[in-house]
Amino acid sequence: MPEYEPLPLGALCNAGVELYGPDRFRSGGTYLQVRPELPPLGEQSFHGLPFLIGPAAQPDGERCFLAFGCDNESYRATVRIPVGKSARHVLFAHAVLETELWRGGELGIEVALYRFCFADGSVVEVPIRERFEIGTFPLPWGQYPFLCLPDQKDALEDRYQGRWSHSGFRQTEVTGAVPHGYFIWSWHNPCPTETLTAIEVVPRAGKFVLAAVTLGHIDETPVLRDTARPVQVTLRDAEDAARPFDLTVDVDRGTASYAYPLPTEPLDVAAPEMRGFGAPPNRSSSPAYTTIAALPSATVSVTQSGESLAEFRWADLAGAGSLETPRVRFDLLEHAKNWVRVSVLDADTGEALPCRIAFHSPAGVPYPPHGHHAPIFSNQPTWNIDIGGDVSLG
Repeated sequence: MPEYEPLPLGALCNAGVELYGPDRFRSGGTYLQVRPELPPLGEQSFHGLPFLIGPAAQPDGERCFLAFGCDNESYRATVRIPVGKSARHVLFAHAVLETELWRGGELGIEVALYRFCFADGSVVEVPIRERFEIGTFPLPWGQYPFLCLPDQKDALEDRYQGRWSHSGFRQTEVTGAVPHGYFIWSWHNPCPTETLTAIEVVPRAGKFVLAAVTLGHIDETPVLRDTARPVQVTLRDAEDAARPFDLTVDVDRGTASYAYPLPTEPLDVAAPEMRGFGAPPNRSSSPAYTTIAALPSATVSVTQSGESLAEFRWADLAGAGSLETPRVRFDLLEHAKNWVRVSVLDADTGEALPCRIAFHSPAGVPYPPHGHHAPIFSNQPTWNIDIGGDVSLG
Protein backbone atom coordinates (compact mmCIF):
# COMPACT_ATOMS: atom_id res chain seq x y z
CA MET A 1 0.00 0.00 0.00
CA PRO A 2 1.38 3.47 -0.85
CA GLU A 3 2.19 5.94 1.93
CA TYR A 4 -0.23 8.48 0.45
CA GLU A 5 -3.01 7.66 -2.02
CA PRO A 6 -4.94 10.27 -4.04
CA LEU A 7 -8.63 9.51 -4.62
CA PRO A 8 -9.96 9.84 -8.19
CA LEU A 9 -12.65 12.54 -8.15
CA GLY A 10 -12.91 13.10 -11.91
CA ALA A 11 -16.33 11.42 -12.27
CA LEU A 12 -17.80 13.74 -9.61
CA CYS A 13 -16.36 17.02 -10.87
CA ASN A 14 -18.96 19.62 -11.87
CA ALA A 15 -16.90 22.74 -12.64
CA GLY A 16 -13.75 23.90 -14.40
CA VAL A 17 -11.09 26.57 -14.19
CA GLU A 18 -13.57 29.28 -15.24
CA LEU A 19 -14.44 29.55 -11.52
CA TYR A 20 -11.01 31.02 -10.88
CA GLY A 21 -10.84 33.43 -13.80
CA PRO A 22 -7.77 35.41 -14.92
CA ASP A 23 -8.44 38.29 -12.52
CA ARG A 24 -7.73 35.99 -9.59
CA PHE A 25 -4.09 35.72 -10.64
CA ARG A 26 -3.32 39.41 -10.77
CA SER A 27 -0.32 40.86 -8.95
CA GLY A 28 -0.28 43.55 -6.30
CA GLY A 29 -3.28 45.50 -5.07
CA THR A 30 -5.42 43.73 -2.52
CA TYR A 31 -3.87 40.32 -3.06
CA LEU A 32 -0.45 38.83 -2.65
CA GLN A 33 1.40 38.11 -5.85
CA VAL A 34 0.31 34.86 -7.52
CA ARG A 35 2.32 33.70 -10.51
CA PRO A 36 0.62 30.84 -12.42
CA GLU A 37 -1.82 31.47 -15.24
CA LEU A 38 -4.13 28.67 -14.04
CA PRO A 39 -4.53 26.69 -10.82
CA PRO A 40 -2.52 23.41 -10.75
CA LEU A 41 -4.33 20.50 -12.44
CA GLY A 42 -3.74 16.77 -12.84
CA GLU A 43 -1.12 14.94 -10.79
CA GLN A 44 0.44 17.36 -8.32
CA SER A 45 2.82 17.27 -5.38
CA PHE A 46 2.06 19.73 -2.58
CA HIS A 47 4.52 19.74 0.33
CA GLY A 48 5.90 16.50 -1.10
CA LEU A 49 2.48 14.80 -0.88
CA PRO A 50 0.58 13.50 -3.96
CA PHE A 51 -2.75 14.93 -5.09
CA LEU A 52 -4.91 14.31 -8.16
CA ILE A 53 -6.94 17.27 -9.46
CA GLY A 54 -9.50 16.44 -12.12
CA PRO A 55 -9.21 13.44 -14.49
CA ALA A 56 -5.97 11.48 -14.23
CA ALA A 57 -5.34 11.55 -17.99
CA GLN A 58 -4.73 15.00 -19.51
CA PRO A 59 -7.06 17.23 -17.49
CA ASP A 60 -8.53 19.82 -19.84
CA GLY A 61 -9.75 22.23 -17.19
CA GLU A 62 -13.43 21.86 -18.11
CA ARG A 63 -14.44 19.51 -15.27
CA CYS A 64 -11.73 19.34 -12.64
CA PHE A 65 -13.32 20.59 -9.37
CA LEU A 66 -16.21 19.94 -7.05
CA ALA A 67 -17.79 23.39 -6.79
CA PHE A 68 -20.24 24.53 -4.10
CA GLY A 69 -22.21 27.66 -3.33
CA CYS A 70 -22.31 29.00 -6.89
CA ASP A 71 -25.34 30.26 -8.79
CA ASN A 72 -26.01 26.91 -10.48
CA GLU A 73 -28.42 24.72 -8.50
CA SER A 74 -26.14 21.69 -8.95
CA TYR A 75 -23.49 23.46 -6.86
CA ARG A 76 -25.70 23.48 -3.76
CA ALA A 77 -26.31 19.77 -3.20
CA THR A 78 -24.45 17.41 -0.87
CA VAL A 79 -21.81 15.34 -2.67
CA ARG A 80 -20.86 11.84 -1.53
CA ILE A 81 -17.28 10.74 -2.30
CA PRO A 82 -16.86 6.93 -2.12
CA VAL A 83 -13.72 5.71 -0.33
CA GLY A 84 -13.97 2.06 0.79
CA LYS A 85 -10.59 2.01 2.55
CA SER A 86 -9.09 2.70 5.94
CA ALA A 87 -6.78 5.68 6.46
CA ARG A 88 -4.90 7.38 9.28
CA HIS A 89 -5.34 10.84 7.79
CA VAL A 90 -7.38 12.41 5.03
CA LEU A 91 -5.95 15.43 3.23
CA PHE A 92 -8.01 17.97 1.30
CA ALA A 93 -6.98 20.52 -1.31
CA HIS A 94 -9.75 23.13 -1.25
CA ALA A 95 -10.29 26.89 -1.30
CA VAL A 96 -12.88 29.60 -0.66
CA LEU A 97 -13.37 31.71 -3.79
CA GLU A 98 -15.29 34.67 -2.34
CA THR A 99 -14.67 36.42 0.95
CA GLU A 100 -15.49 39.54 2.93
CA LEU A 101 -12.51 39.18 5.26
CA TRP A 102 -10.45 41.96 3.72
CA ARG A 103 -13.46 44.28 4.07
CA GLY A 104 -13.78 43.44 7.76
CA GLY A 105 -16.08 40.45 7.36
CA GLU A 106 -16.79 37.85 10.04
CA LEU A 107 -14.02 35.39 10.91
CA GLY A 108 -14.61 31.63 10.94
CA ILE A 109 -17.74 31.36 8.79
CA GLU A 110 -18.71 27.72 8.33
CA VAL A 111 -18.57 27.16 4.58
CA ALA A 112 -19.14 23.39 4.68
CA LEU A 113 -19.59 20.30 6.80
CA TYR A 114 -17.42 17.26 6.00
CA ARG A 115 -19.02 13.98 7.10
CA PHE A 116 -16.81 10.92 7.45
CA CYS A 117 -18.94 7.79 7.17
CA PHE A 118 -17.60 4.45 8.45
CA ALA A 119 -18.52 0.85 7.69
CA ASP A 120 -19.83 0.29 11.23
CA GLY A 121 -22.44 3.01 10.68
CA SER A 122 -20.72 5.71 12.70
CA VAL A 123 -20.31 9.23 11.34
CA VAL A 124 -17.84 11.96 12.30
CA GLU A 125 -18.82 15.52 11.33
CA VAL A 126 -16.24 18.29 11.02
CA PRO A 127 -17.15 21.94 10.33
CA ILE A 128 -14.96 23.59 7.67
CA ARG A 129 -14.48 27.23 8.65
CA GLU A 130 -13.04 30.04 6.58
CA ARG A 131 -9.51 30.94 7.69
CA PHE A 132 -9.30 27.83 9.84
CA GLU A 133 -9.71 24.52 7.98
CA ILE A 134 -9.95 26.31 4.62
CA GLY A 135 -8.36 29.47 3.22
CA THR A 136 -9.34 32.09 0.67
CA PHE A 137 -7.90 32.25 -2.82
CA PRO A 138 -6.50 34.64 -3.83
CA LEU A 139 -4.95 35.18 -0.42
CA PRO A 140 -5.94 38.57 1.04
CA TRP A 141 -2.97 40.35 2.54
CA GLY A 142 -2.19 38.95 5.99
CA GLN A 143 -5.12 36.51 6.01
CA TYR A 144 -3.17 33.25 6.26
CA PRO A 145 -5.41 30.51 7.71
CA PHE A 146 -4.67 28.97 11.09
CA LEU A 147 -5.23 25.24 10.54
CA CYS A 148 -4.32 24.66 6.89
CA LEU A 149 -1.40 25.46 4.59
CA PRO A 150 -1.00 27.09 1.17
CA ASP A 151 -0.42 24.48 -1.52
CA GLN A 152 3.12 25.84 -1.97
CA LYS A 153 5.98 25.64 0.53
CA ASP A 154 7.90 28.53 2.03
CA ALA A 155 10.99 29.27 -0.08
CA LEU A 156 14.48 30.59 0.54
CA GLU A 157 15.33 33.91 -1.04
CA ASP A 158 18.05 33.76 -3.69
CA ARG A 159 21.28 33.56 -1.76
CA TYR A 160 23.67 35.39 -4.04
CA GLN A 161 21.67 37.90 -6.06
CA GLY A 162 18.40 39.80 -6.12
CA ARG A 163 16.58 43.04 -6.83
CA TRP A 164 17.33 46.03 -4.65
CA SER A 165 13.59 46.37 -4.02
CA HIS A 166 13.73 42.93 -2.33
CA SER A 167 16.47 43.85 0.11
CA GLY A 168 14.01 43.77 2.99
CA PHE A 169 12.85 40.29 1.99
CA ARG A 170 16.47 39.13 1.89
CA GLN A 171 16.86 40.00 5.57
CA THR A 172 14.21 37.45 6.47
CA GLU A 173 15.88 34.71 4.35
CA VAL A 174 12.50 32.95 3.93
CA THR A 175 9.69 33.98 1.59
CA GLY A 176 6.26 33.04 2.90
CA ALA A 177 4.32 30.65 0.67
CA VAL A 178 1.59 31.99 -1.62
CA PRO A 179 -1.02 29.47 -2.80
CA HIS A 180 -1.32 28.67 -6.50
CA GLY A 181 -4.96 27.69 -6.12
CA TYR A 182 -5.68 25.72 -2.95
CA PHE A 183 -5.06 25.18 0.73
CA ILE A 184 -4.11 21.82 2.29
CA TRP A 185 -5.97 20.64 5.38
CA SER A 186 -5.32 17.32 7.12
CA TRP A 187 -7.95 15.45 9.15
CA HIS A 188 -6.78 12.97 11.76
CA ASN A 189 -8.94 9.84 11.69
CA PRO A 190 -9.90 8.71 15.23
CA CYS A 191 -10.77 5.25 13.82
CA PRO A 192 -7.76 4.44 11.56
CA THR A 193 -8.47 0.69 11.39
CA GLU A 194 -12.15 1.06 10.47
CA THR A 195 -13.12 1.20 6.79
CA LEU A 196 -14.04 4.70 5.70
CA THR A 197 -16.89 4.09 3.28
CA ALA A 198 -17.49 7.65 2.10
CA ILE A 199 -16.93 11.37 2.67
CA GLU A 200 -19.94 13.65 2.32
CA VAL A 201 -19.46 17.34 1.53
CA VAL A 202 -22.38 19.43 2.76
CA PRO A 203 -22.24 23.07 1.58
CA ARG A 204 -23.18 25.68 4.18
CA ALA A 205 -22.31 29.21 3.04
CA GLY A 206 -20.15 30.90 0.47
CA LYS A 207 -18.50 29.82 -2.74
CA PHE A 208 -15.75 27.21 -2.50
CA VAL A 209 -14.12 24.35 -4.41
CA LEU A 210 -12.83 20.94 -3.41
CA ALA A 211 -10.01 20.03 -5.80
CA ALA A 212 -8.50 16.82 -4.39
CA VAL A 213 -8.62 14.28 -1.57
CA THR A 214 -5.65 12.12 -0.53
CA LEU A 215 -5.55 9.27 2.01
CA GLY A 216 -2.59 9.02 4.38
CA HIS A 217 -1.77 5.43 5.34
CA ILE A 218 1.37 5.84 7.48
CA ASP A 219 1.74 6.83 11.11
CA GLU A 220 2.82 10.46 10.76
CA THR A 221 1.08 13.82 10.85
CA PRO A 222 1.11 15.06 7.23
CA VAL A 223 1.11 18.74 8.20
CA LEU A 224 4.59 19.43 9.56
CA ARG A 225 4.69 20.78 13.12
CA ASP A 226 8.24 19.85 14.20
CA THR A 227 10.95 22.34 15.11
CA ALA A 228 13.97 22.52 12.81
CA ARG A 229 17.05 20.68 14.06
CA PRO A 230 20.69 21.42 13.15
CA VAL A 231 22.39 18.72 11.11
CA GLN A 232 26.12 18.53 10.46
CA VAL A 233 27.10 17.60 6.91
CA THR A 234 30.60 16.12 6.54
CA LEU A 235 31.88 15.25 3.07
CA ARG A 236 33.79 11.98 3.24
CA ASP A 237 35.63 12.40 -0.06
CA ALA A 238 38.67 14.69 0.27
CA GLU A 239 38.18 16.13 -3.20
CA ASP A 240 34.54 17.00 -2.48
CA ALA A 241 35.50 18.57 0.85
CA ALA A 242 38.24 20.74 -0.64
CA ARG A 243 36.00 22.42 -3.19
CA PRO A 244 34.84 26.02 -2.60
CA PHE A 245 31.69 26.11 -0.52
CA ASP A 246 28.55 25.48 -2.57
CA LEU A 247 26.25 23.05 -0.76
CA THR A 248 22.45 22.94 -1.05
CA VAL A 249 20.10 20.82 1.06
CA ASP A 250 16.52 20.10 -0.06
CA VAL A 251 13.64 18.30 1.68
CA ASP A 252 10.52 17.17 -0.16
CA ARG A 253 8.22 16.77 2.87
CA GLY A 254 9.69 19.49 5.03
CA THR A 255 12.07 22.44 4.99
CA ALA A 256 15.81 23.09 5.14
CA SER A 257 17.73 26.30 5.65
CA TYR A 258 20.76 27.44 3.70
CA ALA A 259 23.87 25.36 4.41
CA TYR A 260 26.68 27.13 6.27
CA PRO A 261 30.34 26.22 6.85
CA LEU A 262 31.42 25.10 10.32
CA PRO A 263 34.86 25.67 11.86
CA THR A 264 37.29 22.90 11.00
CA GLU A 265 38.24 22.61 14.69
CA PRO A 266 36.59 23.55 18.00
CA LEU A 267 36.57 27.32 18.51
CA ASP A 268 39.03 27.32 21.44
CA VAL A 269 41.48 25.13 19.51
CA ALA A 270 41.30 26.60 16.01
CA ALA A 271 42.83 29.96 16.92
CA PRO A 272 43.60 30.58 20.60
CA GLU A 273 44.73 34.14 19.84
CA MET A 274 41.22 34.85 18.47
CA ARG A 275 39.39 33.53 21.51
CA GLY A 276 36.22 35.50 21.90
CA PHE A 277 36.23 36.55 18.25
CA GLY A 278 35.36 33.24 16.60
CA ALA A 279 37.63 31.23 14.31
CA PRO A 280 39.24 31.70 10.90
CA PRO A 281 36.66 31.23 8.13
CA ASN A 282 36.32 27.80 6.60
CA ARG A 283 36.40 28.32 2.82
CA SER A 284 35.95 24.64 1.99
CA SER A 285 32.73 22.63 1.73
CA SER A 286 33.18 20.53 4.85
CA PRO A 287 32.17 20.43 7.59
CA ALA A 288 28.91 22.37 7.24
CA TYR A 289 25.50 22.50 8.83
CA THR A 290 21.89 23.16 7.95
CA THR A 291 18.66 23.10 9.94
CA ILE A 292 15.94 20.63 8.91
CA ALA A 293 12.30 20.11 9.87
CA ALA A 294 10.72 17.16 8.10
CA LEU A 295 8.14 14.39 8.21
CA PRO A 296 9.59 10.96 9.05
CA SER A 297 8.89 9.83 5.48
CA ALA A 298 10.68 12.83 3.93
CA THR A 299 13.62 12.47 1.57
CA VAL A 300 16.58 14.76 2.21
CA SER A 301 18.98 15.43 -0.67
CA VAL A 302 22.37 17.18 -0.73
CA THR A 303 23.96 18.69 -3.84
CA GLN A 304 27.28 20.37 -4.44
CA SER A 305 27.46 22.82 -7.34
CA GLY A 306 24.42 21.06 -8.78
CA GLU A 307 25.87 17.53 -8.42
CA SER A 308 23.93 15.08 -6.25
CA LEU A 309 26.01 13.81 -3.31
CA ALA A 310 23.50 11.96 -1.14
CA GLU A 311 19.86 11.16 -0.42
CA PHE A 312 18.38 9.65 2.73
CA ARG A 313 15.13 9.22 4.60
CA TRP A 314 14.72 11.66 7.48
CA ALA A 315 13.38 8.98 9.85
CA ASP A 316 16.67 7.07 9.50
CA LEU A 317 18.72 10.04 10.74
CA ALA A 318 16.20 11.24 13.34
CA GLY A 319 16.07 7.75 14.87
CA ALA A 320 19.79 6.94 14.92
CA GLY A 321 21.29 10.42 15.36
CA SER A 322 23.91 9.79 12.66
CA LEU A 323 23.94 8.31 9.18
CA GLU A 324 26.54 7.63 6.49
CA THR A 325 26.21 7.43 2.72
CA PRO A 326 29.12 6.68 0.38
CA ARG A 327 30.07 10.37 0.09
CA VAL A 328 28.49 12.15 3.08
CA ARG A 329 28.09 11.68 6.82
CA PHE A 330 25.17 13.32 8.65
CA ASP A 331 24.93 13.98 12.41
CA LEU A 332 22.22 15.56 14.53
CA LEU A 333 24.02 18.18 16.59
CA GLU A 334 21.68 18.66 19.52
CA HIS A 335 18.77 17.07 21.30
CA ALA A 336 17.68 19.85 23.66
CA LYS A 337 17.95 23.57 24.25
CA ASN A 338 17.35 25.84 27.19
CA TRP A 339 16.60 29.51 27.74
CA VAL A 340 19.28 31.63 29.38
CA ARG A 341 19.51 35.23 30.49
CA VAL A 342 22.98 36.72 30.55
CA SER A 343 24.50 39.59 32.52
CA VAL A 344 28.17 40.52 32.13
CA LEU A 345 29.58 42.19 35.23
CA ASP A 346 32.95 43.73 36.04
CA ALA A 347 34.71 41.32 38.39
CA ASP A 348 36.01 44.16 40.59
CA THR A 349 33.11 46.60 40.70
CA GLY A 350 30.14 44.37 39.96
CA GLU A 351 28.88 46.91 37.42
CA ALA A 352 27.35 45.83 34.11
CA LEU A 353 29.69 45.94 31.11
CA PRO A 354 28.58 46.89 27.60
CA CYS A 355 29.69 44.09 25.29
CA ARG A 356 28.68 41.62 22.60
CA ILE A 357 28.38 37.89 23.22
CA ALA A 358 28.12 35.03 20.76
CA PHE A 359 27.00 31.57 21.89
CA HIS A 360 27.86 28.50 19.82
CA SER A 361 27.35 24.77 20.15
CA PRO A 362 30.51 22.65 20.56
CA ALA A 363 30.42 22.03 16.80
CA GLY A 364 30.25 25.76 16.07
CA VAL A 365 26.52 26.23 15.33
CA PRO A 366 25.61 29.80 16.42
CA TYR A 367 22.85 30.38 18.98
CA PRO A 368 21.53 33.91 18.48
CA PRO A 369 19.23 35.92 20.74
CA HIS A 370 15.61 34.99 20.14
CA GLY A 371 14.30 36.54 16.92
CA HIS A 372 17.72 37.20 15.38
CA HIS A 373 19.60 35.58 12.52
CA ALA A 374 21.78 32.66 13.50
CA PRO A 375 24.46 33.16 10.79
CA ILE A 376 25.37 36.84 10.54
CA PHE A 377 26.57 37.34 6.96
CA SER A 378 28.55 34.10 7.55
CA ASN A 379 31.43 35.21 5.32
CA GLN A 380 29.41 34.13 2.30
CA PRO A 381 29.04 36.35 -0.79
CA THR A 382 25.40 37.04 -0.08
CA TRP A 383 23.98 39.85 -2.15
CA ASN A 384 22.59 41.83 0.78
CA ILE A 385 24.63 42.08 3.97
CA ASP A 386 22.81 41.92 7.30
CA ILE A 387 21.93 45.25 8.86
CA GLY A 388 20.92 46.44 12.30
CA GLY A 389 22.42 45.54 15.66
CA ASP A 390 23.93 42.22 14.58
CA VAL A 391 27.62 42.12 13.72
CA SER A 392 30.18 39.67 12.40
CA LEU A 393 33.91 40.03 13.03
CA GLY A 394 35.94 38.27 10.33
